Amino acid sequence: MKSPTLALLLPLLGTTTAAPSSQATSSRQQHRRAALPYELSHVPIPSIPGPTFFSPDSKSKSFAVFAAATPPPESQIAGARLLSPNTTSVSAVIQIPFAELPTTGPTAGNENGLYQATYWVGIDGLTSTSCSGRSLRAGVDTFWDSGSQSAGAWWEWYPQEGPVMFADFDVDQGDVMRITVTADADGEGGEAVVEKLAGLECGATVLATGRQRFDGIAAGNKLCLAEAEWVVEDYPILNRPDFPLPLANFSVVEFERVKVNGQLVGEGAEVFDIYLQAQGGRLTDCDFEGDKGSVQCKRVVGDA
Repeated sequence: MKSPTLALLLPLLGTTTAAPSSQATSSRQQHRRAALPYELSHVPIPSIPGPTFFSPDSKSKSFAVFAAATPPPESQIAGARLLSPNTTSVSAVIQIPFAELPTTGPTAGNENGLYQATYWVGIDGLTSTSCSGRSLRAGVDTFWDSGSQSAGAWWEWYPQEGPVMFADFDVDQGDVMRITVTADADGEGGEAVVEKLAGLECGATVLATGRQRFDGIAAGNKLCLAEAEWVVEDYPILNRPDFPLPLANFSVVEFERVKVNGQLVGEGAEVFDIYLQAQGGRLTDCDFEGDKGSVQCKRVVGDA
């Protein structure tokens, strides 16, 4: 028997068109809607409490004990974070994974379905208790829609502005990107930059750049400058915001050369995974490799 949540998700799995949002009236929102076939909601889902954080060395044992006692709290985000005061710059290099059809689990095998995965880099706001949710972010959305694949890069100062697609910056699944977010020292302004690179090697040629400067941020949306994050997220579609879309199969994604304030992160990061019971339980297996300065997340289903 399908769970109630999965039953609500399945009609969307077979949907190939989405009704436009009546609220998307600004030119920035219109630009985002035109750039990709679907618009995602970045508003937290109240019914999903968020991730459980582990140190990389203890994660496997801790998660097994936790899962044996009771299912972990649901979470739609995975990756790594570093709690560090005066965080004003966070960056990483990523090869955008190809969004594919899942092959196992409750959401597998729907060739007419819609699947999604988003990858982003940010300062603050990973959870609602982190800087009251305020965050500066940049990332890339990927979709698998009945065999058609698409991607788009975006910026966001949540909750004041965005998410909005970078103008005149086109990316495809498989492209290599460097993502950098930089905040002013007072937390009241900053910049998001995405660069398309010729390859993963250090010193690779920059092929294209997208840049967004933020000024005049409202006092209530000031950053705390206390947290760096590298994230895989399963967002809901804008006009159906109560449940995340089925997470695409991305095999493995790696955030390489993860840096805070220009320095490679070698230790201190915590990792966390996506856990959605309706989609099969644990959907990622993330690790932080300090000797490489990288965050790696594998796509899984359950604890196998």
